[in-house]
Order: sequence, then C-alpha cells, then structure tokens
Amino acid sequence: MSQSRKNIRDAVVTLLSGATAAGTNVYANRETSLWETELPAILVYTKEETAEPRSISYKQSIRTLDLIVEIKALATEIVDNQLEDIAEDVETVMIANQSLSGSALSVEYISTSISLDSDSETEKGVAALTFKVKYIK
Repeated sequence: MSQSRKNIRDAVVTLLSGATAAGTNVYANRETSLWETELPAILVYTKEETAEPRSISYKQSIRTLDLIVEIKALATEIVDNQLEDIAEDVETVMIANQSLSGSALSVEYISTSISLDSDSETEKGVAALTFKVKYIK
C-alpha cells in the first residue's frame, strides 16, 4: 500500500477524533470490530484511486483517491438523526481542512449512503460518506 494513502487516512482520523459525537472512536481500518459501548464510531478507509501524469517525465502523478468515512451507530429509534448529525460534522471538518494536514491538494464531498447493517449480533445504522482526495505522488 502506498505510504501516501496511509498518511491521508491517518490525517483524517486525527482531524475527526473528538470532532463529532463519535468522540475518539475513529479508526483507520474498515474491519475494526466494534463493541456496543464503542458506538457511535467512525471507520476511515480507501476504496479506489486513479492517477494522471503530472509532467512529461511521468515521475510524479496527481492521484485522485476515493476515501470512505463510514459512521456506525447502534440501531435505535434515533439512529437516523445520530448518523445525519455525525455526517454533517464530518463534512464540515473535511471541507474546512482541504490539505488534510499537508497530505492532500484538495478534498471534495461526493455522496452519502445510509443503510442498516444486520449481519452481526448487534444491528447498526451505517452512513458511508465518499470524498475525492487529490494528492501528488
């Protein structure tokens, strides 16, 4: 895995930690096992990346990375409000920090998908926010 993608994930975890109702339950891993007491929580991971040559020499490229910020909350009667409130906070933090602490050129919000995860013992509401992050490598 590219060190740049790891730096971007780590920067997002640092920015979001303590900035939403998820508190410090923010992790740079899509497969983090979560206990009920750790919800709500945020998982930060990458999905897809494209590259465009920056110059004729092809030594550097401008990368566009699909970054997913996934919010998980216990499925209760307030789960939708909880997911939407945290998602709004995530968007605000991400857009206000375009360089992601020097790791990126820009951040663009793309979409949010909200669903219910009933595959585990504890039913959870899930909101997955997609951002396009541009950086040079």
